[in-house]
Amino acid sequence: MASSVTSNVWMEPVDRKSWESSFVGFCDANYQQTWAYLDELANRRGCSHEEFAFWSKGELIGLASARVWKSPLFGFGVAYIAGAPIVNRCQVGDLTRLSDCLRCLIEEYVVGRGYSLRVLPPLGDLSWNQAASESMRKLGMIESRGKRRYRTILLDLNRSLDEIRRGLAQKWRNCLNSAERSGLGVSWTTDNCAFAEFRRRHDEFVSKKGFALDLNSEFFCAARMKEESSPTLEIAIVELDSQPVAMHLGSYVGDTATYLLGFSESVAHSTKATYLLHWEVIKRAHGAGLKWYDLGGIDPDENPGVFKFKSGFGGKEVVSSGPMDLYPGLLSRWALRAIESVRR
Repeated sequence: MASSVTSNVWMEPVDRKSWESSFVGFCDANYQQTWAYLDELANRRGCSHEEFAFWSKGELIGLASARVWKSPLFGFGVAYIAGAPIVNRCQVGDLTRLSDCLRCLIEEYVVGRGYSLRVLPPLGDLSWNQAASESMRKLGMIESRGKRRYRTILLDLNRSLDEIRRGLAQKWRNCLNSAERSGLGVSWTTDNCAFAEFRRRHDEFVSKKGFALDLNSEFFCAARMKEESSPTLEIAIVELDSQPVAMHLGSYVGDTATYLLGFSESVAHSTKATYLLHWEVIKRAHGAGLKWYDLGGIDPDENPGVFKFKSGFGGKEVVSSGPMDLYPGLLSRWALRAIESVRR
């Protein structure tokens, strides 16, 4: 199984060992393309997943994993790609590499197999996301119908901690100052038992709040169990009198720290523990040399309180460059929309 755009650009399948050894070399590597996440999501969606490396003139230029679903009755198939192709998005020529990788994927799935292809490239700053969208449009891809683009706030960590702190909203800094005087302690762990405790507490929190998550604490805890080395998921815990009052589940991959899930107990409000929790995450990501802190999505209309809190970080709002689709024909387009309507 291999596809080629020209004699100078081609892709080939890779196994887990090769994937994980190459993955760490890309600054736009992200949790959606970690092997453990991909494997757990494929299992939950009833799909398989396929990993590819892209080469040009003997140089590795990108990686992408596709979650592949095929109808057992009609032969209709879909390849879903989220957080890829990873190509670095921080060097001259990365947009060209993105287009070359996408052409290989189109040749493999749309032309070769007759599947529909859906792609959500790695998140970047505003200019990268806009340029990536334009690159996909030039390849004939269109916006996925009924799919919201990921909207979030990115905090620039490529500054001193003093500069980052000065960039916080005044009220945010005041709450952080208060939290630092509240006798709170912060710890970090990748321990399996801590993940089980996080899941229990987060499930209770979600139940009290009355909302549902597609990828919940159970999913991320299961993905964590599949990480074999160098864990990418980590829990931060804020404690008061040795008791957890707030927890943060985050991913630290490539050049970005990402907030995935979190919760706080009632006492966290009086102690401002959540402010300290995120500040410690910022410090940890900054110390690791990461460039961005992705605050995990915003929705000003449906969740204005959280939007207001996240706006206080002083970051910039960005919108993802996808998802975008390409279909082998009108029938495949209608079939995909019908299937997704039934699933919803």
